[in-house]
Amino acid sequence: MKNYKTEDIRNIAILGGAGSGKTTLTESILFEAGVIKRRGSVNSKNTVSDTAAVELEYGYSVYSTVFAVEMFGKKFNFFDCPGSDDFSGQAVTALNICDSGSFSCVNVTRCRCRPYQ
Repeated sequence: MKNYKTEDIRNIAILGGAGSGKTTLTESILFEAGVIKRRGSVNSKNTVSDTAAVELEYGYSVYSTVFAVEMFGKKFNFFDCPGSDDFSGQAVTALNICDSGSFSCVNVTRCRCRPYQ
């Protein structure tokens, strides 16, 4: 990976409720960018993001995971954040260093937002 100027780096948090597809989106981004050869699956327990033993046991993200993709002459750092309220601190921490966020939502009826103060 080459060295980038600060203005050529983007930090983006992938946010959403539990089970909204954040890790699946992560796999798709990595696959489409050519970083991985095949998409992993949360059900198969072979994703790039969820590798800790506790995440494999529970079947959902517990920690925020950062991964990098190079495209359009820029470096994009994506943060796959946990969606469970129990681990929302991980998402808040990631947001402190991110330029923007992408909100993953299965459908409008399953979206639920919780304000942070």
